[in-house]
Amino acid sequence: MHARNHRSVFSFLCNEKCEVLEDHGVVFDEKIVEIGDYHNLTLKYPHLKAQFFENSVLLPAFINAHTHFEFSNNKASFDYGSFSGWLGSVLNNGGAILENCQGAIQNAIITQLKSGVGSVGAISNHLIEVNLLKESPLNAVVFLEFLGSSYSLEKLKAFEAKFKELKDLEDQKLKAALAVHAPYSVQKDMALSVIQLAKDSQSLLSTHFLESLEELEWVENSKGWFENFYQHFLKESNFKSLYEGANDYIDMFKDTHTLFVHNQFASLEALKRIKSQVKNAFLITCPFSNRLLSGKALDLERTKEAGLSVSVATDGLSSNISLSLLDELRAFLLTHNMPLLELAKIALLGATRHGAKALALNNGEIEANKRADLSVFGFNEKFTKEQAILQFLLHAKEVERLFLGGKRVI
Repeated sequence: MHARNHRSVFSFLCNEKCEVLEDHGVVFDEKIVEIGDYHNLTLKYPHLKAQFFENSVLLPAFINAHTHFEFSNNKASFDYGSFSGWLGSVLNNGGAILENCQGAIQNAIITQLKSGVGSVGAISNHLIEVNLLKESPLNAVVFLEFLGSSYSLEKLKAFEAKFKELKDLEDQKLKAALAVHAPYSVQKDMALSVIQLAKDSQSLLSTHFLESLEELEWVENSKGWFENFYQHFLKESNFKSLYEGANDYIDMFKDTHTLFVHNQFASLEALKRIKSQVKNAFLITCPFSNRLLSGKALDLERTKEAGLSVSVATDGLSSNISLSLLDELRAFLLTHNMPLLELAKIALLGATRHGAKALALNNGEIEANKRADLSVFGFNEKFTKEQAILQFLLHAKEVERLFLGGKRVI
């Protein structure tokens, strides 16, 4: 067995209790074999190469469960300060951003790895990033995204063909999945067809949900900014909401595994309905993006009351200035008004354990038989066990070692 024994000052297990252990090590090959006291492990496995990282933190590689690599070219082409202003600018300028974006996508992938990310949920409209993801060490779940506010069998057939193209590229570290863009952009019969395709192919689903007040007003009452949106951008007049309220949209995802992204304008009733109606439901929050667009943060007390776990993700550079998940976790800490040590644990689990469950991956925790996706961050400073998670999140910049499937990639 080609395994190694690694010791660090603090180990973040990222299990349900969010345990922090001191002077522990982990033995691993492709999967984690054992966690224990470092000294005892060296005695138990004397034949293994052992490495001790002074003043460092060992934790699972992060999972960035929602990002858009295709927009990696963007810096200042889109308008911030309101969701409506941003969406209009994306429709006007988005095409130019997609041109010659391979180099920017490559840089975005490098940023993921350097910030300790080992797995991503990538939303894709054109599959531009797929070959670059395949060539990278990242685990990727690629969600082919459907948009279409009117019924078109031709469009659906083309989408199904594109999904087959993506399915054919699947391997051990790249999985195909499906996305229904949002309640304001996908006609109901089209959405149901995509959801059925997900069921037939046993694929995960993702959808943007109630990201803005404009969307909420439109979905519930067919009123507000979207009335003009359809007329201006789609040349459609007398357009009504594609759904009879938020519950109508949620109920389509019954018996599926679905990631609901954003959700800041979802009521407690809507969140409870997601929990009760959707077989495997996961919430994703992107705090930096939410601040730039709607200005509203996800209500963590509400999600807790609904019994839903929350993952933290970067979204794309269409609504962010950094794809470092560490930067995003710091944004998360500043966004929510909650005792900081408690919030730090929610942030850490949101980038590890909960992200892994959302993407149905066997990683995100330091536990025997989990895939050995591990990171080590070095620190010159020492901190107490009680402060360890918070101090790590505040100060970590770049990973010192990254192992994916037991192989060193950094």
